[in-house]
Amino acid sequence: MFILAAKPTVLWPVHFRAPQDGGGFEEHIFSARFNLPTDQAEVEDLFRRIEESRRKLVQQLMAPGKGTQPEEGLGAADLYILDKYWAGWPDGEVKDGQGAVIPHGPETRAALLAIPGMRVALVRAFMETLGGNAETKNSRPLPTTG
Repeated sequence: MFILAAKPTVLWPVHFRAPQDGGGFEEHIFSARFNLPTDQAEVEDLFRRIEESRRKLVQQLMAPGKGTQPEEGLGAADLYILDKYWAGWPDGEVKDGQGAVIPHGPETRAALLAIPGMRVALVRAFMETLGGNAETKNSRPLPTTG
């Protein structure tokens, strides 16, 4: 049975793979709280933003003499997603090296996002909330830069 009722936020698992000494990865899973889009028009706007970010990234990478490093600001879609939809994490989900709980806040949020690959993991988790296959819309990966 489907119950038509608004669910403004969800807890969703984030899978983050951290590189390990000697090769390989260790997977870490924690729950993130995401605000959900309010309607289909908002989802469509989100995909327009993703497509625009993708176009800018491709243009920059294809420009002669620019090299292969994207310029700052080309991760606009993933930053928009995190700013608008990522509401943090429940107490106890993120801990420091000594096992102490790290509460969600502006500084701890910034520290988490500074970890290479974390932004990608969070954006992928959010996209899964939109139906599981939103990340592969039109069979192309999302243009994440973090």
